[in-house]
Amino acid sequence: MPKKILLFDNELIMTEQILKHTDWVISVLITREDKRVRSSRIKAVYLERDFWNNSDLSYLDFNVLNFFWFAQLKIENCTNREIADYQIGKWEYYRGFALVKKIFDENDIDFVIVKGPNHGYVYDRLITEMATYYKIASYNIEATVAGDKRTIYNNLKKSMVAINDDCDVKDVLFQTVEKTKIKECKDYKGIKSVIYKCFGLCGIELLNCCLNFNFITNKFNISIWEKIVNYTKFKKSEKYYNSHAVDLDISQKYICYALSIEPEASIAGMATMDSQIAAIGMLALNLPKGWKLYVKEHPANQLINRDWSFYGDYFYSAGVFKTKRFYEEILRMKNVFFLKSTTSMRDVMKNCCAMATMIGTVGVEAVEFNKPVLIFAPERTIYKYIDGYYCISSYDDCRKAIIDIGGQSKNRYHNFHEICKKYLVDFSDPKEGSRKAIRAINDIEEMNDL
Repeated sequence: MPKKILLFDNELIMTEQILKHTDWVISVLITREDKRVRSSRIKAVYLERDFWNNSDLSYLDFNVLNFFWFAQLKIENCTNREIADYQIGKWEYYRGFALVKKIFDENDIDFVIVKGPNHGYVYDRLITEMATYYKIASYNIEATVAGDKRTIYNNLKKSMVAINDDCDVKDVLFQTVEKTKIKECKDYKGIKSVIYKCFGLCGIELLNCCLNFNFITNKFNISIWEKIVNYTKFKKSEKYYNSHAVDLDISQKYICYALSIEPEASIAGMATMDSQIAAIGMLALNLPKGWKLYVKEHPANQLINRDWSFYGDYFYSAGVFKTKRFYEEILRMKNVFFLKSTTSMRDVMKNCCAMATMIGTVGVEAVEFNKPVLIFAPERTIYKYIDGYYCISSYDDCRKAIIDIGGQSKNRYHNFHEICKKYLVDFSDPKEGSRKAIRAINDIEEMNDL
Protein backbone atom coordinates (compact mmCIF):
# COMPACT_ATOMS: atom_id res chain seq x y z
CA MET A 1 0.00 0.00 0.00
CA PRO A 2 1.34 3.48 -0.86
CA LYS A 3 2.34 5.63 2.10
CA LYS A 4 -0.02 8.46 3.01
CA ILE A 5 1.71 11.64 4.03
CA LEU A 6 1.11 15.17 5.28
CA LEU A 7 3.41 17.58 3.45
CA PHE A 8 4.25 21.20 4.19
CA ASP A 9 5.90 22.65 1.08
CA ASN A 10 5.66 26.31 0.13
CA GLU A 11 7.71 26.21 -3.06
CA LEU A 12 6.03 22.96 -4.26
CA ILE A 13 9.33 21.68 -5.65
CA MET A 14 9.36 18.81 -3.19
CA THR A 15 5.72 18.10 -4.03
CA GLU A 16 6.64 17.68 -7.68
CA GLN A 17 9.55 15.38 -6.82
CA ILE A 18 7.39 13.23 -4.55
CA LEU A 19 4.81 12.80 -7.30
CA LYS A 20 7.57 11.98 -9.79
CA HIS A 21 9.77 9.62 -7.78
CA THR A 22 7.42 7.90 -5.30
CA ASP A 23 4.00 6.32 -5.13
CA TRP A 24 3.14 8.22 -1.93
CA VAL A 25 -0.32 9.69 -1.58
CA ILE A 26 -0.33 13.25 -0.25
CA SER A 27 -3.31 13.10 2.10
CA VAL A 28 -2.79 16.74 3.06
CA LEU A 29 -0.67 19.39 1.34
CA ILE A 30 -0.04 22.68 3.15
CA THR A 31 1.38 25.47 1.01
CA ARG A 32 1.06 29.18 0.23
CA GLU A 33 -1.00 30.67 -2.57
CA ASP A 34 0.26 28.56 -5.45
CA LYS A 35 -1.98 25.61 -6.44
CA ARG A 36 -0.34 24.80 -9.77
CA VAL A 37 0.50 21.21 -8.80
CA ARG A 38 -2.52 19.09 -9.69
CA SER A 39 -2.71 15.36 -9.08
CA SER A 40 -5.23 12.75 -8.06
CA ARG A 41 -2.66 11.74 -5.42
CA ILE A 42 -3.15 15.08 -3.61
CA LYS A 43 -6.31 14.62 -1.57
CA ALA A 44 -6.59 17.89 0.37
CA VAL A 45 -4.87 21.27 0.17
CA TYR A 46 -4.66 23.90 2.90
CA LEU A 47 -3.09 27.32 2.50
CA GLU A 48 -1.16 29.15 5.20
CA ARG A 49 -3.92 31.71 5.51
CA ASP A 50 -6.42 28.96 6.38
CA PHE A 51 -4.72 28.60 9.78
CA TRP A 52 -4.90 32.25 10.78
CA ASN A 53 -8.41 32.63 9.29
CA ASN A 54 -9.82 29.50 10.91
CA SER A 55 -13.06 30.15 12.80
CA ASP A 56 -14.02 26.51 13.51
CA LEU A 57 -13.02 25.90 17.14
CA SER A 58 -14.84 22.58 17.49
CA TYR A 59 -11.53 20.69 17.71
CA LEU A 60 -10.15 22.88 20.51
CA ASP A 61 -9.62 20.35 23.34
CA PHE A 62 -8.21 21.82 26.58
CA ASN A 63 -6.98 18.41 27.77
CA VAL A 64 -4.91 18.00 24.63
CA LEU A 65 -3.64 21.59 24.80
CA ASN A 66 -1.81 20.67 27.99
CA PHE A 67 0.66 18.56 26.01
CA PHE A 68 1.71 21.44 23.77
CA TRP A 69 2.81 24.22 26.13
CA PHE A 70 6.35 24.29 24.68
CA ALA A 71 5.03 24.54 21.12
CA GLN A 72 2.63 27.26 22.25
CA LEU A 73 5.50 29.28 23.71
CA LYS A 74 7.46 29.02 20.47
CA ILE A 75 4.47 29.80 18.25
CA GLU A 76 3.39 32.86 20.24
CA ASN A 77 7.00 34.05 20.15
CA CYS A 78 7.12 33.49 16.40
CA THR A 79 3.95 35.55 15.92
CA ASN A 80 5.86 38.55 17.24
CA ARG A 81 7.85 38.51 14.00
CA GLU A 82 4.79 39.86 12.26
CA ILE A 83 2.63 41.46 14.94
CA ALA A 84 3.78 42.39 18.43
CA ASP A 85 0.42 41.83 20.09
CA TYR A 86 0.04 39.55 23.13
CA GLN A 87 -3.64 38.68 22.74
CA ILE A 88 -3.58 38.27 18.96
CA GLY A 89 -0.60 35.92 19.32
CA LYS A 90 -2.63 33.68 21.61
CA TRP A 91 -5.68 33.84 19.34
CA GLU A 92 -3.60 32.85 16.32
CA TYR A 93 -2.26 29.86 18.26
CA TYR A 94 -5.62 28.55 19.46
CA ARG A 95 -7.43 28.93 16.14
CA GLY A 96 -4.46 27.31 14.37
CA PHE A 97 -4.36 24.51 16.94
CA ALA A 98 -8.01 23.68 16.26
CA LEU A 99 -7.36 23.30 12.54
CA VAL A 100 -4.18 21.23 13.00
CA LYS A 101 -6.00 18.81 15.31
CA LYS A 102 -8.87 18.57 12.80
CA ILE A 103 -6.39 17.68 10.05
CA PHE A 104 -4.87 14.86 12.09
CA ASP A 105 -8.22 13.56 13.31
CA GLU A 106 -9.85 13.50 9.88
CA ASN A 107 -6.98 12.17 7.71
CA ASP A 108 -5.01 8.96 7.47
CA ILE A 109 -1.34 9.94 7.83
CA ASP A 110 1.64 7.57 7.92
CA PHE A 111 4.29 10.27 8.29
CA VAL A 112 4.85 14.01 7.96
CA ILE A 113 7.39 16.02 5.95
CA VAL A 114 7.99 19.69 6.63
CA LYS A 115 10.12 21.35 3.97
CA GLY A 116 11.90 23.85 6.16
CA PRO A 117 12.73 24.30 9.86
CA ASN A 118 10.25 24.63 12.68
CA HIS A 119 10.04 28.42 12.54
CA GLY A 120 7.30 28.39 15.14
CA TYR A 121 4.20 28.65 12.98
CA VAL A 122 1.20 26.41 13.62
CA TYR A 123 1.66 24.90 10.16
CA ASP A 124 5.24 23.75 10.81
CA ARG A 125 6.03 23.59 14.54
CA LEU A 126 2.59 22.45 15.66
CA ILE A 127 2.31 20.00 12.76
CA THR A 128 5.42 18.11 13.89
CA GLU A 129 4.46 18.37 17.58
CA MET A 130 0.98 16.99 16.83
CA ALA A 131 2.54 14.14 14.83
CA THR A 132 4.70 13.23 17.82
CA TYR A 133 1.64 13.36 20.08
CA TYR A 134 -0.02 10.77 17.83
CA LYS A 135 3.27 8.79 17.57
CA ILE A 136 3.56 9.55 13.85
CA ALA A 137 7.02 10.06 12.36
CA SER A 138 7.78 13.56 11.11
CA TYR A 139 10.79 14.95 9.27
CA ASN A 140 12.03 18.50 8.95
CA ILE A 141 14.20 19.23 5.93
CA GLU A 142 15.76 22.29 7.46
CA ALA A 143 18.39 24.87 6.74
CA THR A 144 21.42 24.10 8.83
CA VAL A 145 24.58 25.93 9.85
CA ALA A 146 25.83 26.45 6.31
CA GLY A 147 23.88 28.18 3.52
CA ASP A 148 22.15 25.87 1.05
CA LYS A 149 23.22 22.79 2.98
CA ARG A 150 20.31 21.13 4.76
CA THR A 151 19.73 18.33 7.23
CA ILE A 152 16.84 15.94 7.77
CA TYR A 153 15.67 15.79 11.36
CA ASN A 154 13.52 12.93 12.65
CA ASN A 155 11.31 14.58 15.27
CA LEU A 156 9.91 11.34 16.66
CA LYS A 157 13.36 9.86 17.33
CA LYS A 158 15.03 13.26 17.95
CA SER A 159 17.91 12.47 15.66
CA MET A 160 19.28 13.34 12.24
CA VAL A 161 18.82 11.12 9.24
CA ALA A 162 21.97 9.98 7.43
CA ILE A 163 22.03 11.13 3.79
CA ASN A 164 25.62 10.45 2.68
CA ASP A 165 25.62 13.15 0.02
CA ASP A 166 29.38 13.86 0.13
CA CYS A 167 28.51 17.50 0.85
CA ASP A 168 31.19 20.21 1.13
CA VAL A 169 30.74 23.46 3.08
CA LYS A 170 33.71 25.49 1.90
CA ASP A 171 31.59 27.65 -0.40
CA VAL A 172 29.55 29.14 2.46
CA LEU A 173 32.36 30.21 4.79
CA PHE A 174 33.22 33.80 5.70
CA GLN A 175 30.42 35.39 3.71
CA THR A 176 30.39 39.18 3.95
CA VAL A 177 27.76 41.81 3.31
CA GLU A 178 29.67 42.83 0.16
CA LYS A 179 29.29 39.31 -1.24
CA THR A 180 25.60 39.16 -0.48
CA LYS A 181 23.26 39.92 -3.38
CA ILE A 182 21.82 43.28 -2.41
CA LYS A 183 19.23 45.08 -4.48
CA GLU A 184 21.35 48.01 -5.62
CA CYS A 185 20.19 51.53 -6.49
CA LYS A 186 20.90 50.83 -10.16
CA ASP A 187 17.92 48.43 -10.21
CA TYR A 188 15.62 51.42 -9.76
CA LYS A 189 15.10 54.25 -12.20
CA GLY A 190 14.10 57.89 -11.77
CA ILE A 191 12.35 58.81 -8.55
CA LYS A 192 12.60 55.23 -7.21
CA SER A 193 16.38 55.41 -7.42
CA VAL A 194 16.39 58.58 -5.32
CA ILE A 195 13.92 57.10 -2.81
CA TYR A 196 15.92 53.90 -2.45
CA LYS A 197 19.16 55.82 -1.97
CA CYS A 198 17.60 57.99 0.77
CA PHE A 199 15.13 55.66 2.48
CA GLY A 200 15.93 52.13 1.32
CA LEU A 201 13.27 49.51 0.67
CA CYS A 202 10.96 51.09 3.23
CA GLY A 203 10.76 54.15 0.98
CA ILE A 204 9.96 51.95 -2.02
CA GLU A 205 7.17 50.17 -0.13
CA LEU A 206 5.75 53.48 1.12
CA LEU A 207 5.70 54.78 -2.44
CA ASN A 208 3.86 51.64 -3.59
CA CYS A 209 1.36 52.05 -0.75
CA CYS A 210 0.68 55.63 -1.84
CA LEU A 211 0.25 54.64 -5.48
CA ASN A 212 -2.17 51.85 -4.54
CA PHE A 213 -4.01 53.84 -1.84
CA ASN A 214 -3.48 50.88 0.51
CA PHE A 215 -1.24 51.23 3.56
CA ILE A 216 -1.81 47.72 4.96
CA THR A 217 1.25 45.56 4.34
CA ASN A 218 0.53 42.05 5.62
CA LYS A 219 -2.08 39.49 6.67
CA PHE A 220 -2.24 40.85 10.22
CA ASN A 221 -3.30 44.31 8.99
CA ILE A 222 0.01 45.88 9.95
CA SER A 223 0.29 49.29 8.31
CA ILE A 224 3.38 50.80 6.75
CA TRP A 225 3.28 53.41 9.53
CA GLU A 226 3.58 50.76 12.24
CA LYS A 227 6.50 49.22 10.38
CA ILE A 228 8.25 52.57 10.19
CA VAL A 229 7.77 53.19 13.92
CA ASN A 230 9.29 49.81 14.77
CA TYR A 231 12.14 50.35 12.34
CA THR A 232 13.05 53.65 14.02
CA LYS A 233 13.37 51.69 17.29
CA PHE A 234 15.75 49.31 15.55
CA LYS A 235 17.83 52.20 14.21
CA LYS A 236 18.11 53.66 17.71
CA SER A 237 19.34 50.34 19.10
CA GLU A 238 21.74 49.95 16.17
CA LYS A 239 23.10 53.45 16.86
CA TYR A 240 23.60 52.54 20.52
CA TYR A 241 25.57 49.42 19.58
CA ASN A 242 27.78 51.27 17.10
CA SER A 243 28.49 54.11 19.52
CA HIS A 244 29.79 51.65 22.13
CA ALA A 245 31.65 49.28 19.80
CA VAL A 246 35.44 49.09 20.09
CA ASP A 247 38.34 47.89 17.97
CA LEU A 248 39.72 44.39 18.45
CA ASP A 249 42.59 44.24 20.95
CA ILE A 250 44.67 41.09 20.41
CA SER A 251 47.10 41.90 23.24
CA GLN A 252 44.63 40.43 25.74
CA LYS A 253 43.06 36.97 25.75
CA TYR A 254 39.42 36.93 24.69
CA ILE A 255 36.39 34.91 23.70
CA CYS A 256 34.12 36.26 20.98
CA TYR A 257 30.37 35.68 20.99
CA ALA A 258 28.85 36.08 17.51
CA LEU A 259 25.31 37.41 17.76
CA SER A 260 22.70 35.80 15.55
CA ILE A 261 20.32 37.98 13.62
CA GLU A 262 16.85 37.91 15.16
CA PRO A 263 14.12 36.82 14.76
CA GLU A 264 15.94 33.60 13.81
CA ALA A 265 14.05 30.31 13.48
CA SER A 266 16.95 28.21 14.74
CA ILE A 267 16.82 30.19 18.00
CA ALA A 268 13.27 31.46 18.55
CA GLY A 269 11.63 28.42 16.95
CA MET A 270 13.82 25.51 17.96
CA ALA A 271 16.36 26.22 20.72
CA THR A 272 15.53 25.02 24.23
CA MET A 273 17.28 28.06 25.71
CA ASP A 274 16.63 30.88 23.27
CA SER A 275 18.05 33.97 25.01
CA GLN A 276 21.29 35.33 23.64
CA ILE A 277 21.60 37.55 26.72
CA ALA A 278 21.55 34.43 28.90
CA ALA A 279 24.27 32.80 26.78
CA ILE A 280 26.44 35.91 27.00
CA GLY A 281 25.77 36.13 30.74
CA MET A 282 27.01 32.57 31.34
CA LEU A 283 30.17 33.30 29.37
CA ALA A 284 30.81 36.56 31.21
CA LEU A 285 30.42 34.94 34.64
CA ASN A 286 32.96 32.26 33.77
CA LEU A 287 35.64 34.37 32.08
CA PRO A 288 39.14 33.65 33.43
CA LYS A 289 40.82 36.59 35.14
CA GLY A 290 42.22 39.07 32.63
CA TRP A 291 40.13 37.81 29.68
CA LYS A 292 37.63 39.85 27.66
CA LEU A 293 34.36 38.80 26.10
CA TYR A 294 33.74 40.48 22.76
CA VAL A 295 30.20 40.48 21.38
CA LYS A 296 30.00 41.01 17.62
CA GLU A 297 26.77 41.91 15.86
CA HIS A 298 25.65 39.92 12.83
CA PRO A 299 26.68 41.70 9.60
CA ALA A 300 23.29 41.00 8.01
CA ASN A 301 21.80 43.72 10.22
CA GLN A 302 23.05 46.12 7.55
CA LEU A 303 20.78 44.46 4.98
CA ILE A 304 17.46 44.89 6.79
CA ASN A 305 16.38 47.90 4.72
CA ARG A 306 18.57 47.16 1.67
CA ASP A 307 17.80 43.59 0.63
CA TRP A 308 14.27 42.25 0.04
CA SER A 309 15.00 38.86 1.62
CA PHE A 310 15.87 40.57 4.91
CA TYR A 311 13.32 43.36 4.58
CA GLY A 312 10.34 41.01 4.53
CA ASP A 313 11.40 38.91 7.51
CA TYR A 314 13.11 41.44 9.75
CA PHE A 315 12.11 45.03 8.98
CA TYR A 316 9.03 45.15 11.19
CA SER A 317 10.31 42.99 14.07
CA ALA A 318 14.00 43.93 14.32
CA GLY A 319 13.16 46.69 16.79
CA VAL A 320 11.19 44.21 18.91
CA PHE A 321 13.73 41.39 19.06
CA LYS A 322 16.79 43.60 19.66
CA THR A 323 15.95 46.77 21.52
CA LYS A 324 18.28 49.36 22.98
CA ARG A 325 17.68 47.69 26.34
CA PHE A 326 18.92 44.41 24.88
CA TYR A 327 22.32 45.98 24.20
CA GLU A 328 22.32 47.93 27.48
CA GLU A 329 21.77 44.73 29.45
CA ILE A 330 24.73 43.09 27.75
CA LEU A 331 27.05 46.02 28.43
CA ARG A 332 26.22 45.89 32.14
CA MET A 333 28.12 42.62 32.33
CA LYS A 334 31.70 42.68 33.55
CA ASN A 335 34.47 42.56 30.92
CA VAL A 336 31.99 42.46 28.02
CA PHE A 337 32.61 44.73 25.00
CA PHE A 338 30.89 45.27 21.69
CA LEU A 339 33.13 44.70 18.68
CA LYS A 340 32.85 46.91 15.63
CA SER A 341 30.77 45.20 12.95
CA THR A 342 33.40 45.99 10.32
CA THR A 343 36.02 43.90 12.15
CA SER A 344 37.20 40.97 10.04
CA MET A 345 35.91 37.69 11.44
CA ARG A 346 39.08 36.03 10.18
CA ASP A 347 41.12 38.34 12.41
CA VAL A 348 38.80 37.65 15.32
CA MET A 349 39.09 33.88 14.96
CA LYS A 350 42.80 33.86 14.25
CA ASN A 351 43.59 35.49 17.60
CA CYS A 352 40.76 34.35 19.90
CA CYS A 353 40.90 31.74 22.64
CA ALA A 354 37.43 30.55 21.69
CA MET A 355 34.31 31.46 19.75
CA ALA A 356 30.74 31.20 21.00
CA THR A 357 27.39 31.24 19.21
CA MET A 358 23.84 29.97 19.54
CA ILE A 359 24.02 28.05 16.26
CA GLY A 360 25.74 30.30 13.70
CA THR A 361 28.01 29.54 10.76
CA VAL A 362 30.98 30.86 12.77
CA GLY A 363 31.00 27.40 14.33
CA VAL A 364 31.88 25.97 10.93
CA GLU A 365 34.29 28.78 10.08
CA ALA A 366 36.25 28.26 13.30
CA VAL A 367 37.29 24.81 12.08
CA GLU A 368 39.69 26.49 9.64
CA PHE A 369 41.63 27.91 12.61
CA ASN A 370 41.15 24.87 14.87
CA LYS A 371 39.51 27.13 17.46
CA PRO A 372 37.21 25.83 20.21
CA VAL A 373 33.55 26.81 19.89
CA LEU A 374 30.80 26.89 22.50
CA ILE A 375 27.39 26.14 20.95
CA PHE A 376 24.33 27.17 22.99
CA ALA A 377 21.59 25.73 20.72
CA PRO A 378 23.09 22.48 19.40
CA GLU A 379 19.96 20.32 19.63
CA ARG A 380 19.15 20.06 15.92
CA THR A 381 22.59 20.68 14.40
CA ILE A 382 25.55 18.69 13.14
CA TYR A 383 27.62 20.32 15.88
CA LYS A 384 26.53 17.74 18.42
CA TYR A 385 27.93 14.94 16.24
CA ILE A 386 31.35 16.48 15.67
CA ASP A 387 34.21 15.96 18.12
CA GLY A 388 35.64 19.22 19.41
CA TYR A 389 32.58 21.43 19.88
CA TYR A 390 31.38 22.33 23.36
CA CYS A 391 27.63 21.79 23.22
CA ILE A 392 26.22 23.76 26.13
CA SER A 393 23.07 22.60 27.90
CA SER A 394 23.66 24.09 31.36
CA TYR A 395 25.62 26.73 33.26
CA ASP A 396 27.92 23.96 34.49
CA ASP A 397 28.62 22.89 30.89
CA CYS A 398 29.70 26.46 30.13
CA ARG A 399 31.92 26.65 33.21
CA LYS A 400 33.64 23.33 32.46
CA ALA A 401 34.11 24.23 28.79
CA ILE A 402 35.92 27.48 29.57
CA ILE A 403 38.11 25.75 32.15
CA ASP A 404 38.97 23.10 29.58
CA ILE A 405 39.71 25.69 26.89
CA GLY A 406 42.10 27.68 29.07
CA GLY A 407 43.76 29.13 26.01
CA GLN A 408 45.32 25.78 25.16
CA SER A 409 45.64 24.31 21.67
CA LYS A 410 44.16 20.90 20.83
CA ASN A 411 43.58 18.93 17.71
CA ARG A 412 39.85 19.28 17.11
CA TYR A 413 37.19 18.42 14.58
CA HIS A 414 38.93 15.33 13.17
CA ASN A 415 35.54 13.93 12.05
CA PHE A 416 34.17 17.26 10.73
CA HIS A 417 34.14 16.38 7.03
CA GLU A 418 32.90 12.86 7.75
CA ILE A 419 29.86 14.22 9.61
CA CYS A 420 29.17 16.87 6.95
CA LYS A 421 29.18 14.23 4.24
CA LYS A 422 26.93 11.96 6.28
CA TYR A 423 24.23 14.42 7.35
CA LEU A 424 24.21 17.37 4.93
CA VAL A 425 22.44 17.48 1.59
CA ASP A 426 23.14 20.23 -0.94
CA PHE A 427 20.02 22.21 -1.90
CA SER A 428 21.72 24.64 -4.28
CA ASP A 429 19.77 22.61 -6.86
CA PRO A 430 16.38 22.33 -5.08
CA LYS A 431 15.09 19.54 -7.29
CA GLU A 432 18.15 17.37 -6.83
CA GLY A 433 18.29 18.15 -3.12
CA SER A 434 14.60 17.27 -2.74
CA ARG A 435 15.10 14.00 -4.57
CA LYS A 436 17.96 12.98 -2.26
CA ALA A 437 15.98 13.95 0.84
CA ILE A 438 12.95 11.96 -0.34
CA ARG A 439 15.12 8.93 -0.96
CA ALA A 440 16.64 9.12 2.54
CA ILE A 441 13.20 9.41 4.18
CA ASN A 442 11.84 6.57 2.06
CA ASP A 443 14.73 4.34 3.18
CA ILE A 444 13.91 5.06 6.82
CA GLU A 445 10.21 4.34 6.33
CA GLU A 446 10.91 1.08 4.49
CA MET A 447 13.17 -0.04 7.34
CA ASN A 448 10.39 0.78 9.82
CA ASP A 449 8.05 -1.51 7.87
CA LEU A 450 10.35 -4.52 8.17
